[in-house]
Amino acid sequence: MEAMLAAIRPCGIALRDGVPLDALLRKQTPSDSGRSRAMVEKRGFEMLLALMADDPYDFEAHRDLDPYGDDVWHFDVEFIEDHGAYKTIADRLSRMTGGDLVFDQVADYVDVEGEAAWVELSQGGKTERVELTVDNDWTDGKIFSEMQRRLCATGSQRRFAWHTLGQDCLIVCQPPEKLKALNRVTGLRFRAMK
Repeated sequence: MEAMLAAIRPCGIALRDGVPLDALLRKQTPSDSGRSRAMVEKRGFEMLLALMADDPYDFEAHRDLDPYGDDVWHFDVEFIEDHGAYKTIADRLSRMTGGDLVFDQVADYVDVEGEAAWVELSQGGKTERVELTVDNDWTDGKIFSEMQRRLCATGSQRRFAWHTLGQDCLIVCQPPEKLKALNRVTGLRFRAMK
């Protein structure tokens, strides 16, 4: 696993400082038996990145923990359940930009049964509302397009890209040359979001 982490570090993907490698092997749910290094190495970069990208949870304290890294996010598109879902997406994507895309405030509204959803993004004293489509708990892809548009408008060289895993995906935010290197090193297919 150390060699795999060393291979993706030049591509802009790393664990946060202070996060031990063995944290990736911990149980993710109470019924989970954990993972072994051999299992991760056998399943390759896709599993390693998914573990780095999951949102850890402390089952004893009943609270979310900080992600193991800010460079990759394991995202399930069936994410929209209630208020706060689109705020979580915007906040996490903003965090992944390394400070290139920062909001003064993010607010959202989600009413799945009433089929209404929006997110408000505030920057420099200006607030814009983005109307979103409700389709049960499926995420409206417009949020990703909007975040990509805003990131491009900052002049940043970074771009959001994803590697699909089915109904979930791995999301990264890197400059094009690092995305190409990541694809080459891992054998995965991260593509820039439109």
